[in-house]
Amino acid sequence: MAANLTEPMNSPIMGLLYKEVLILRLFITHVLVGVTFFGVAANLINITVLAKMGLKGNVNLALFFLSLSDFMYLLFYSLIVMFWFLADNFPHLPLPPQDDILTFAPYVLVPVFYDYSTMVSVFLAVVRCACVVKPLKFKSMFTASRTLSILGVLFCVAMLRSIPSMLSYRLRWSVNPNTNSTYLAFRYADDVSGLVKANDILNKNVLAWLTYITVVTCVILLASKLQAASRFRRTLATTGSSENAKTGGRISEFSVPSKPSSHLESSEANDEKWSGKMSAKDVQVIQSVTLICVIFILSVLPQQVLSFVRLFRSDFYDYNKFMYFNEFVGSCILLFNLLNASVNIFVYFRYNSRYRETFFDLVKMKK
Repeated sequence: MAANLTEPMNSPIMGLLYKEVLILRLFITHVLVGVTFFGVAANLINITVLAKMGLKGNVNLALFFLSLSDFMYLLFYSLIVMFWFLADNFPHLPLPPQDDILTFAPYVLVPVFYDYSTMVSVFLAVVRCACVVKPLKFKSMFTASRTLSILGVLFCVAMLRSIPSMLSYRLRWSVNPNTNSTYLAFRYADDVSGLVKANDILNKNVLAWLTYITVVTCVILLASKLQAASRFRRTLATTGSSENAKTGGRISEFSVPSKPSSHLESSEANDEKWSGKMSAKDVQVIQSVTLICVIFILSVLPQQVLSFVRLFRSDFYDYNKFMYFNEFVGSCILLFNLLNASVNIFVYFRYNSRYRETFFDLVKMKK
């Protein structure tokens, strides 16, 4: 029979569970250390390669800033998980308290880059979706300068979104019992319940679900356009084979007109033709952006569900009441978030031939 998660700590069952959770936490901490350091290295490679490729196109520019934001997010989190690793495995080390200003600072900065990476991912999805669905209208709209301006505004928005979280803390002097010395510590403000509730509703639910639904919608549209392009290519291949058979192997004079045959043809019809005649490069770009968005959707879903549940159970994050549930779910959510920020390098290698060429050129130069 499963133990009640709200049983008191002095229960024998909870004592056994505590040991199991402690072992699980030690294992997850080791995994998190590996993921964060891999992610830092992977995003450093992405930043170098994308910068070498040039930051002229809107997609390359957005991917560069996404890699930069993921790098900062993982860099700060690597400091956090290393502190956990040292505290769990070397308890006798003279580590500073966890609420020390230097130790706790990464906790305050991490949400800024997490939110920024989320918004850049949404921007990528919207841009590619707009350029595929209405190419004649949007293809020339998202220039490099406009993209850079939008990315700058999004970073400011990410900073503003973190204000409620930052305002919930206060700096206060505290005493370290191990060294009998004072230090500046982060403490929750006396009354933050209203601020936490507002942050849960606005940031973690309204804005988070809005961005989530936007990305899901864009992925559906991009996937449908990829299917349309695939059908168009199969039709051309079948038509070409039939024409070749009819002409006895001679190449027939056949070309797709670059302009509409009628001036009355609508822009919607032109957009539909363009979506069917996407080049192999366009298809690869759409595939890579779609896969990045799918990774984002899958990794963020647990956090979205938990934030939604918290609206109806405000005590859901009460560590004393749901200690073991928080240990398990919180660790899983963190692992998904760190993986989301780390694995894009595989997408770039698979779907971006220019990325691969630039990467191997850089490796040869260092040799």
